[in-house]
Amino acid sequence: MRPDLQKSGIGSKLVKASIDTAREFGTHAVIVLGHPAYYPKFGFTPEAAAKVKAPYSGSPAFMALEIEDGALAEPVLVAYPDAFNPT
Repeated sequence: MRPDLQKSGIGSKLVKASIDTAREFGTHAVIVLGHPAYYPKFGFTPEAAAKVKAPYSGSPAFMALEIEDGALAEPVLVAYPDAFNPT
């Protein structure tokens, strides 16, 4: 979010709309790599991502939200596009 638009509520609306859309499409869980102080207010936690294997696993910025209870009870593998890989 551009600094001049922060604290305007736009980011929250986008996150909520994304979660709602994921729900509508039957998605069982959502994973985010984002600010550890921002995403928990939407229900994302590092604990929910504990069984998710990804390049960022274990980072406080790597969080998940179970839309369906138990969706992340079993190990899950997440791959990121090359744009996320450090050079």
